[in-house]
Amino acid sequence: MENIIFYFSGTGNSYSIAKGLEKEIGDTIVVPLLRAKDYKVEEYGIVGFVFPVYYTHVPEIVIRAIEGIRFRKDQLVFALATYGGSWGYALKDIREALSDKEIILQEYKIKTPGNYILEYSAFPRSYQEGILKKAERKISKIASSILESKRTGYIKANLLARMFHKRSDKQRSKFSELGSEFFASDKCLNCYQCVKLCPTDNITLSEGILVWGSKCAQCMACIQWCPQKAVSHPLVKKSRKNYTNPKVTISQRGDLVLKEN
Repeated sequence: MENIIFYFSGTGNSYSIAKGLEKEIGDTIVVPLLRAKDYKVEEYGIVGFVFPVYYTHVPEIVIRAIEGIRFRKDQLVFALATYGGSWGYALKDIREALSDKEIILQEYKIKTPGNYILEYSAFPRSYQEGILKKAERKISKIASSILESKRTGYIKANLLARMFHKRSDKQRSKFSELGSEFFASDKCLNCYQCVKLCPTDNITLSEGILVWGSKCAQCMACIQWCPQKAVSHPLVKKSRKNYTNPKVTISQRGDLVLKEN
């Protein structure tokens, strides 16, 4: 029976992990989570979700998508959180979203390079490479665990997440406001890649000008992937460098794809 892994990814980290698991597990397809409604999930063997952590929680868009999926009884489902600073309450969020499903749930986490350019620059390339190499080694171990088809223990929030829980909630409440402040500079060549990438359809055209609305998920895809580096934000300093996963690129349709070796 074929397996399926759903991913949500702004800059490619979660997508890259999902593709790594696809290779290790075998007989598996990798699909954007926001297209889950196009699949009969209950007909697959193993079902996986790979997603990032935003301010110690799962993005709301991920939770909404997962809650709308139908599973069969005792279906093996795994959730894997990719995080830059702390995995926080992300696995707890997923556990609660699936609490009414009679499934076998596995929980995992993998550290990846951070990409929240509104607060910090991309880390040095050598540091990124070190984190990504560790992630690759962990993928193989996680794949073996998934194939054992047993429940895993709960992954609880670490001390860092508990200490900054109130600040995290406050910051997440600002996502809509922060998202509406993105803009395109005069470097913009109207390729509209940002429009294609936006998971919430938050970027529209008004009299030929790109406008960001109030539905931003804070995935940073628009600013990090812009080929002209024309997308910016009042909080982004000129000295900050962009980050996208080095193994991932964008297709003409605006889909994430692995680079050819």
